[in-house]
Order: sequence, then C-alpha cells, then structure tokens
Amino acid sequence: MTTDTQPSTAPRRSFAAALGPGLIFAGASVGVSHLVQSTRAGVGWGLALWVVVLAALVLKYPPFRFGSLYSAATGKSLLEGYRRLGPWTLWLFALLTLGTMFAVQAAVTIVTAALLHSQLPAMGLPSPGIAWLNAIVLVVCCVILFVGNYRCLDRLTKLLVPVFTILTLVAAAIAVPRLAAVTDTFWPTMSTWEIAGTVAFLAALIGWMPTAIDISAWQSLWVLARGRETGQRPEVGSVLLDFNIGYITTGVLAFCFLILGASTATAQVEFPTAATQFPGFFIDLYRTTVGDWAGGIVSVAAFAVMLSTTLAVLDGFPRVASVLVQRLRGPELTDGFQQSPAASATGDGTGAYRVAMVALAVGAFVLLQALSNAFLTVVDVATIASFLTAPVLAVLNHRVMTSDDIPGEHRLSIHMRVFSWVSIICLSGFAAFYVAYRIVGWVS
Repeated sequence: MTTDTQPSTAPRRSFAAALGPGLIFAGASVGVSHLVQSTRAGVGWGLALWVVVLAALVLKYPPFRFGSLYSAATGKSLLEGYRRLGPWTLWLFALLTLGTMFAVQAAVTIVTAALLHSQLPAMGLPSPGIAWLNAIVLVVCCVILFVGNYRCLDRLTKLLVPVFTILTLVAAAIAVPRLAAVTDTFWPTMSTWEIAGTVAFLAALIGWMPTAIDISAWQSLWVLARGRETGQRPEVGSVLLDFNIGYITTGVLAFCFLILGASTATAQVEFPTAATQFPGFFIDLYRTTVGDWAGGIVSVAAFAVMLSTTLAVLDGFPRVASVLVQRLRGPELTDGFQQSPAASATGDGTGAYRVAMVALAVGAFVLLQALSNAFLTVVDVATIASFLTAPVLAVLNHRVMTSDDIPGEHRLSIHMRVFSWVSIICLSGFAAFYVAYRIVGWVS
C-alpha cells in the first residue's frame, strides 16, 4: 500500500509555484475563530480549553487535507469528486452551503467593520456607523475580487498573513510570563466546566477551529486556480507542503490568541458583547503585553488580516457556487490546471461567480441589519452551524479520497484512513452530544 504523500511521477515543480492556497487558507481561518473565539476562550476559561483547541485542530486535519490532495492528485475539483459519488452529494453540499454562507460572511464582515470603525478616528476621520461600514467593507471587497479574481487574493494574502503572524507570535511570547497566575486553570476543573455555561461555547469554538470544513472545497478550487495562474501543474508533495504550512500557522496562532486571552484572566476582564467594543479590547491585549507602541501597528495588522479573511470568504462561497452549478449540469471535461476559457473548473471570472458574490454580500448585509446589536450572536450562529455540518462534510471528503478516482500512488495509507475515521466518529459524537443537550434543554 502506498502512502498519500508519495511523490507524483510528473516532473518536479518548484515549491514556489504551489505556494499560495495554504496561505489563503490561513487567511480565511485566522479571523473570527482566532481573534474572537480563541481570545474569548482564554478570557473566560484561562488555559483550560487548550485541549479542546488541540483536539479540533487534530481531528479536522484529514478532511481539510483531502481538499488539497484530491485536486493535486486528479486535476479535478473536490466538487467533481462529490458529483462522482452521486448527484445527491452535490445537492446536499448545496444545502449545507446555503445554510451557513450568509451567517459566515456576516460574522467576518462585522469584525472587519468593527476594526475599521476603531481606525477612522485615529486617522482623523469620522465613522459613519457600523451599519454603513458593513456595507462599505462588502462593496470594497466585491470590487477587489471583480477586478483581480484569484491573483489579487493570492498577493494580498501573502503580504498580510506573514506580518500579522509575526506580531502575534511576539505578543504571545511576551505574555507567557504573565500566565503564572492562571496555571491553576491549565487543566479543567469541575467549576471551570459547568455544563450549562460551556456547551454552547464549546460547539462554537470547535465549529470554526481552525475554520469550517466546507472550506476544504474552496481549498480544492484555490489549488486549481494557483496552477492556472502559474501555468504549471504543481507536484502533489508541494501542494501538501503548502497546505501544511498554512494549517500549522493557523494552529500556532490559535494558541497564541488563547494565551493572550488567558493573560488577562486575573484582571477580571469582561469579553465585549458589542462589535464596536471588540477592537479596543483586542488591541489592549497587545498594548498590555508588547507595549503601547504596538497598539497602532496591531490595529492596522488586525484589520488587514480580517480584510483578507473577508476577501477569502467572499471569494470562496461564490467560487464554489459557480462550480457547483456547472457540476450539476455535467462533469468536468478538462484538467482543472489547464487554461480552458469554457466552464472554468476554478469558478472565478464567470457570470455565476459574480452573481453569487453580489447575492452573498446582500444576504450578509441583511442579516447584519437584523442582528445589528448582537455581535456574539452572529458569531455563534455561524460557528455552531459549521460545527453541526462538520461530520457530514468529513464523511463526503473521506468517500471521495477512498474512491477509484485517486491514482494508485496517491491513495490513502491505512494510517490516514484510520485517522480519517477517527475524525468522523469524534466530530459526529460531538455534534450528537450537542443536539441531545439542546433537546433536553428545550424539553426541560
């Protein structure tokens, strides 16, 4: 049995040609799940939830990896893999996507707008209000993607993610000595894990740690788009290395934000419930650890990384939607790495892509207007929805990667198959427990 990491028989390509989708994945992930949820976990529970963060990162690795691996090995999108399992899988994926897309876009948009809201006074400019800023962020991101498509997304992410990563690593390292006072919360205690106050947040934390599993389909399309952008078919090993770099980056940053949040635990800090209060709270974490000088830099960097997240989400859902429409009509007839103007397998540059983007932006804005005073509610709705759909998507990705479509040299090893099944069983168990808990709560 060969492993899923065995090199391709195709000529070796430069890693630089494959670099990009992994960083876009990191940009899409290091947003609400990290800035909001990981920090919130540290503030509310100290370091006690480190094991939950680690478990989510480990258990979600197989389904995310499969998105990159399938496209690198076959030259097809993950949605084509779903189609080959049966048309019902495409309709199921469409239903799951429709059920989460507006809440996800709304969650990342409101955090981006809130950070922009905090920046304008420092620039000597009046803020028009959070509602108008939500609209401005969505419109600007739509224009950027309309004009630049994948190329613009790729270049912005390569600039923004490394800068923010370095700043966050420095801040977390400086905050570590302050954790001595909260070492008693390093392991969970009964008082820390009161079920009534923790279950919903755990579901929200796991749901987007590091992000929602449906992004594996986006990752698949970004891999194909990168190949089309460079004019090269990337080596499978290089694609997986690019993905691993992005995934490890999201994991390290998740723990950094957990540490930053936990460093405030002894100060009895309250996590903000309003979107406009979050930027000040978040930037103060850096000021108290790195120093006052870091406040301005971090506020700009945080806005930059949230802008990259908003761009990635606003690109990902429409990209998937446009390819989904194509796959419902028929199979992919060409290699996704090749430049084929008709029915692009990567989803961008098509009328359906732009229509879906506008619909997503409008839907997210309407949702934000309806929940304008419920910042954490928007975040929790989006993350819990992703938590509940995770097992289904993990099963679909496993079935795709164990199908006959995969060339022999890239089929999963027995260890990766077992790893994937453990992931599916655990994610299913978590979701079943949450649903049962909610039902019991409603009945009682």
